[in-house]
Amino acid sequence: MSKTVGRPTAEDLLIERIAASQDIADLNDIAKLYESRKVECFSPDFINKAWSCYEVTVQQGHAFNGTSVWSPHAFGEAFATAWARHLVASAIRLRGDSLGLSMPPIRPGIICMYHFPLYPLCMEVVVGKDILVLVHREFPWAKGANIANVHAPDVARRIFRHLRAGGSVIAMVDYKYDMTRGIDVDFIGLPAQLPRGIFDLSHRMGLSIGLVTGLDIAGMQLLYKGIARVQSDTSETLAQKVANEISAEIVRSPPEWLMWPNFSHLWPFDPWKDY
Repeated sequence: MSKTVGRPTAEDLLIERIAASQDIADLNDIAKLYESRKVECFSPDFINKAWSCYEVTVQQGHAFNGTSVWSPHAFGEAFATAWARHLVASAIRLRGDSLGLSMPPIRPGIICMYHFPLYPLCMEVVVGKDILVLVHREFPWAKGANIANVHAPDVARRIFRHLRAGGSVIAMVDYKYDMTRGIDVDFIGLPAQLPRGIFDLSHRMGLSIGLVTGLDIAGMQLLYKGIARVQSDTSETLAQKVANEISAEIVRSPPEWLMWPNFSHLWPFDPWKDY
């Protein structure tokens, strides 16, 4: 497997600093992290940009009609809290602490995931299981997991071989790289593209497909929803079903979707341009 080497990002360094501290035993203890506002993603400029992105979404997609009305202040607090949870979760994984998470029974096949705030903790669940995790670079929180770099020349062969042997593959579906083929979907009210490959695999090989929608900390279990499929389903209809489920999660609480910058990759407009 090829390894993407590069300088650590500011987020990587922050996660390392949190992991080295003694203040993250309680996953919910994020007040200090939020109040300090020492992190770029908690700055007023960043939060204002996130709010602008939300407003553009409402204006162009009309996707949030009928949901609660968010104020800039409430949106900013929820957005920053989502980032804080992500950072703390990543630090817990980096430090090697275990929360004893479990995974519900899942049929072998394609497991879709998106960047909800606590997704790094999910890697604890897949360690030691017959699950191949697709990543674009090596992340500290993925240590111990069976990972495949999507940029590696043999990645398609590894995925196919793993699935033929009865294993499962986890792939992030809310981010499509320029070099990968896309599949058109309606995504919270606007045209978008998801990465096509995993949906083609599910269709051609008759594999089950489902979505990890979140993490139940109280129950220490992944939240997973299998996607109902019929014989007439195509790659396009499978992708749309997954997009519908993610859309429902985002509409339920827009600030909780961690990766708002991904809108610039999914949609034809870029609210994060020049940020």
